[in-house]
Amino acid sequence: MKNSNTDSCGGIADAAGSGDRGFTLAETLPAIAVVTLLLSALLFLLSGTGINAARSKETLFFLRDFLEFDKLIREKAGEVIIPYWERTPDSLVFPAGDRGLPGAVLEIPYYGGAKEGILRLSIDGENRLSLESSGGEARERYRSPGSLLAGNIEVIRNGEGRPLALKFNFEYRNRSFYTLAPFAAFPVKRRF
Repeated sequence: MKNSNTDSCGGIADAAGSGDRGFTLAETLPAIAVVTLLLSALLFLLSGTGINAARSKETLFFLRDFLEFDKLIREKAGEVIIPYWERTPDSLVFPAGDRGLPGAVLEIPYYGGAKEGILRLSIDGENRLSLESSGGEARERYRSPGSLLAGNIEVIRNGEGRPLALKFNFEYRNRSFYTLAPFAAFPVKRRF
């Protein structure tokens, strides 16, 4: 009986493909180099994606905090009710000998409708805005989030000098943001 692995002389035939002895070192090294370069490029792209994802996450959380602080500023300014006869209800106070923004304090009366009620805005040494309100049941204090830096505070007025709103300029990572917060009631003279 003849076996498929035997030849006609009765010997055992070579195994299939035994004439191939594998890849040589000269063939293997370039293949390893190509695979290494492709993996390096892939890892570089993935690390860049991770860095961008981390930055996006940080910016998203900052914007969430900024929107909450913006809402708070608008609510506080919305509780300022200025009578129509009042022309300059705000006073901007700088620390002695310093005309820069850090240390500046802006005080606005008529918080809650009473002249004794005060909305105080102050800039600390780190250029962060603090809101403080008094005249209600309790004194409240809030501070701007993270690395949000105060750029400028101004009271927007109409042509007759009556205050209408507050405008705050902020900076975060060399980008500008602003909040425009109108007062609850614009001081308009009643006509009889």
